[in-house]
Amino acid sequence: MLAQRFFHIAFFTHLALLLTLPASADTVVRGEMIFSGVDGIVAHRTKVRDIMEIKREPLFDNAPFLRLRPGDKLVKARRSENLGKVPPNPGQWDYYLCSGEQYIKLWTTEENGRLMLSDFSYAGQYGLIFDWDFSLANASALRQLLPREYTVSLTLKQRDAMIAVVREEFPDARREPWTNEQLAPEKDQVISIPGHAEAHFQGLAFDSFFNRLILYTVRVSPQVFSIHGLILLQGPKNVERREFEERKPYKMVPNSPGPLMITPEKALAKKAEYERCQRFRELIAGALAH
Repeated sequence: MLAQRFFHIAFFTHLALLLTLPASADTVVRGEMIFSGVDGIVAHRTKVRDIMEIKREPLFDNAPFLRLRPGDKLVKARRSENLGKVPPNPGQWDYYLCSGEQYIKLWTTEENGRLMLSDFSYAGQYGLIFDWDFSLANASALRQLLPREYTVSLTLKQRDAMIAVVREEFPDARREPWTNEQLAPEKDQVISIPGHAEAHFQGLAFDSFFNRLILYTVRVSPQVFSIHGLILLQGPKNVERREFEERKPYKMVPNSPGPLMITPEKALAKKAEYERCQRFRELIAGALAH
C-alpha cells in the first residue's frame, strides 16, 4: 500500500518538474531541489515495539484538516531500530503512522493535551501520507510546518542590502544572471494542470548553514511537497572551530571524536577559511538588520 502510494507521489513530482505549470505566463519552478518530502518520509520509516493505537479528533491540533487514510492508524510506540544514525531510546515513546506493515515516525510536541506536528522535522511533508482537502489555505498551513526561513520572506530591501554589502570583499558571491524584477517572490498561488493542482509559495531566505541567499519555492499538494531554491548569493564554505582547534576526546562519551589530527599548515589554512566565513556572516547580519 505504502509503496504504491510513493510511486504515485514520485510520478506527480517528476511530472510537475518536467512541465511548466502556468497560472501566469512567467511561472516556472526554478533552481535546485533543497528538500524532498518523499525522501523525508522514506527516511522516517523504522521498526517499533509496544504499539498502542491512538484515537483522537483532530489527529493534530495545528493541522486539524489531516485525516487518516483507509486502513491506516495513528499509534504510539517505542522504536526498536536505528533511525539514520540515531539509536533507539528504550524509554522513549513517540507517535507513528502505521500504514500496512510500515511505521513512519511523526515528530510531534505535546502541551496541555494538545498534540502538534513539529516544524523541526519539516512536518509539512506529512501531507503526503494523510488525507486532506486541497486548498490554498490548507496548503499554507502545511507550509507553516517548516523551519521559519521557509514560512516568511526577507524583504527586497534586505536582499539588495545583502548583495551590495558583500560585493567589495566577496566579488564572486553573486550568482544570478537575472534582473531584480525577475528575482522578486511571486504571490501565493495555485498552479493547475488537468488532473493535478498544487500551491506555490515563494520567498527569499538566507541559509546560514550553507551561507547562501536563495529565492525559494515551496510546492504543496497531496502528491507533492518539496522546496526548490535559486541561489542568488553564495558565500564561502562553512568552517567550524573544531576543524582546526585542538580537541581532547570525551572519555565518558562512547564513540566521541578522537584528538584532532591536522598539520600546523592545514590548521592555519582552515583558520583563515573560518575567519573569512565569519566575516561574510558579519556582513550579512548587518544587511539583515535593515
